[in-house]
Amino acid sequence: NRFRKSIMEYGEGINVTNNQSHSFIISGQLTGPLLAVVIGFEMVVAIFLNLFVILFTLCHPKTLKKSSTILLTSLAVANLLVSCLFMPFTFITAAADMNN
Repeated sequence: NRFRKSIMEYGEGINVTNNQSHSFIISGQLTGPLLAVVIGFEMVVAIFLNLFVILFTLCHPKTLKKSSTILLTSLAVANLLVSCLFMPFTFITAAADMNN
């Protein structure tokens, strides 16, 4: 009961202090062209940096024996795939929102 009461008081405090007119909503602040620019910049930077990490590890084959390097390289490959396969569609969707 004491735990439930403290959660209810915490929730009431959030509801009292939560003012909808002053809340930060990403979809309200970053729409259309600005969101397309941010996603495009992030996509280009992610592709170049992930390619750098992958090429660096391939040029130094001795480092591939460490488990941390294998983990870092696999994360770079996964992030590169996300940047190349999914982020362009997000960019196109954000850019298409410019007309609305």
